[in-house]
Amino acid sequence: MAQAKAVEDGARGGWIGGIAAAWRSLRGVADFFVAVFWFAVGAVVVLVVLAEARDDSVIVEHMSVPAELEQMGYTPTLVALQILEEWNTISSGATTTKKRMGAPEFSLDPGQVEIPVPAVNISISSIVDYFKSRWNLPQRRLRGGIVAVASDAPECAARCYTFRISLGGPGLLTVPRARAASEIDELIKDASRLALEHIDPYLLANFYFASRDPLLENESHRLLGLALSTKPTSDDIWAHTLTGVLYNRHQQWADALQHLDRALRIDSDFAPALNSRCWARAHLPGQAQAALPDCRAALRQNHDSFQTMDSLAFTLDLAGETDAAYALIRCARRISGGNRDVEATYERLRAKLRAVEQAPPTEAECAAIMSTQSR
Repeated sequence: MAQAKAVEDGARGGWIGGIAAAWRSLRGVADFFVAVFWFAVGAVVVLVVLAEARDDSVIVEHMSVPAELEQMGYTPTLVALQILEEWNTISSGATTTKKRMGAPEFSLDPGQVEIPVPAVNISISSIVDYFKSRWNLPQRRLRGGIVAVASDAPECAARCYTFRISLGGPGLLTVPRARAASEIDELIKDASRLALEHIDPYLLANFYFASRDPLLENESHRLLGLALSTKPTSDDIWAHTLTGVLYNRHQQWADALQHLDRALRIDSDFAPALNSRCWARAHLPGQAQAALPDCRAALRQNHDSFQTMDSLAFTLDLAGETDAAYALIRCARRISGGNRDVEATYERLRAKLRAVEQAPPTEAECAAIMSTQSR
């Protein structure tokens, strides 16, 4: 009997031991899959962080909006889209003739970087910001929103609003002018331009310059000064060139040449700077002949630039080659779309030569003229 009980207890113990071993095995498998899961999560987080950290584009997050403005249709997504729309308007209104290296790209935050890391009370975008700060990389995420403020302005008798934004750093930027609820579109535009002044002052300066508004021209000059006093744009060839062009517009030739010479030390073949330096030199007494090589070099870079053709025609006339200048400006008229500067040069040269109005030159005739003048 005792022997039978011992056998039974042994069998029961073996059965329990088998279950325990199986449970340990299952726990080992479960632990393995948990480890694989966390490894996969970690890999995804690392990949997202690296991709975001290397991305230099400006991401506009959905903006916070007071409830009463949301009821008027100004949702967080709509406000972010209006900021992007204003930036795109400014970019398309700039006068640059080719894509500027280092120009920012803009996009709307799709939201995926805000997913929380599992079991951790932080988001991936927070991790990205941390590593960008540690690695001294630009944090190019626009955050913020519209806030209600008190104001003594008459239009703010009920309530006014301002816009506070951050570009990833510790400080906040605040739009200085409060606006009423009826002016929220203008407030969003103000915020867009305030942010762009800190993202890329050159781009906003170019937009203001192209407007030909005297008040905005002053802002353009201020923004160019900001761009040229701040790294990494302190040697921005476009900023130096546009500063030179701005001085040219006000006939400050010596100041223009200082910036255009600096631009051409960065890139001696930069056509916009060559054209503008030709224009500035041609206006200095006795320097027209010396200015011609710059205009011709610019024309070699861009045969389709009626602005360069206009500058070269002006300079040829001052150098005593009025017939050649007139032939060239007639070709410029074919592609200028009625540009007022080209038309003014054409009328002046035609009057000087007492030339009779003629049919426009052919494409073949202009190709021959361009070949001669760009040598």
